[in-house]
Amino acid sequence: MNVLPTHFQCFCCDLELTNHSELDVVELGGQYKMEEIYDPREYYEIEGDEEPDFDYGND
Repeated sequence: MNVLPTHFQCFCCDLELTNHSELDVVELGGQYKMEEIYDPREYYEIEGDEEPDFDYGND
């Protein structure tokens, strides 16, 4: 998902940029790509803390 920032606020110094042209001046106005990474156990709603045994037939 690509996003375009429209607001920036610094909680340390109370700087607040409220539109895209202000963000562009300080080079924070470009597009950003947000990437979501899922854990397979969460995605498939798998219960339990056991690790799978991938050592099949290697006796």
